[in-house]
Formats: sequence, C-alpha cells, structure tokens
Amino acid sequence: MERIEIDLSLFDNRRKEILETILKAGNNNYRQALNELGIIPLVTPKARFRLNPITCYQYVLGLDSFNRLQQLLDNGQFYQPGTGIIAVYYTDDLKPEKVNHLGKMKNKQEVVSKFGKLGLFQHNITDVPIIYGNRVTFIKEP
Repeated sequence: MERIEIDLSLFDNRRKEILETILKAGNNNYRQALNELGIIPLVTPKARFRLNPITCYQYVLGLDSFNRLQQLLDNGQFYQPGTGIIAVYYTDDLKPEKVNHLGKMKNKQEVVSKFGKLGLFQHNITDVPIIYGNRVTFIKEP
C-alpha cells in the first residue's frame, strides 16, 4: 500500500496550543487542561508514576524499542489509519533518528500515546505537541 502521510504543519496553531497548555498548567493541572482540549487522560496520577520510566517507543514497541523501530521502518507495511496500526510522528525524513513520537491507533481517527512523563492519552491523530514533528504516517508491524 502507498504510504499515507499527514502534514502536521497544517495544524500548527492547535499543536502549539497543546504544548502551551501543558507548559502553563504545570504538574498538577495538566490532566484537566488537556481534557478540556479533547485529549483524554487514560491513567490515574498514581499509575502515571509507574509509567514514567517507559518511553512512547517502549509503550508501542516493547523494551528493545530502538531495534524494533529500525525493523518497523525497514519491514513494516504502510496502511490506512485504523485499529492496531502504529502512528509514527517524525520530522522531514522517515528515518529512526527523525522519529519523535509513536502511538497506537485506537480507531481511524484516534491514537493512544504517551506524552513524556505526563502519561497515556487518547487523542486525535493531529493533536500532539508541536515538538513531536511535522509529519505522521501509519505502519503495520511485520
């Protein structure tokens, strides 16, 4: 299948708003602030601390995430967004060093991903902080 790619720069104002909301809200209020933007927190604050050592890459690909990421980019099949597909957020080129964020597609429009130390969130494909890259594509694990 031909690679589907979304140019996230079309959503930069929204993505800047998400990042600013995280930065302004601080550690105690970010869950409510993001929820008001339609980004749904999926873990309790206590459970979030158990997830802190895990990156978005490890959440999606497992502990050997760098090797799995390389394998995914080399051998994965490009797909339409849909349940179980991996959303790969990157900057300019689809190379491991340019991948900034990964998420698991919940359905055709929503992703579950880990926003750094903030925890797991369910969000629209384009609703990620602007620092996560300017493109997203969709890959099924081989």
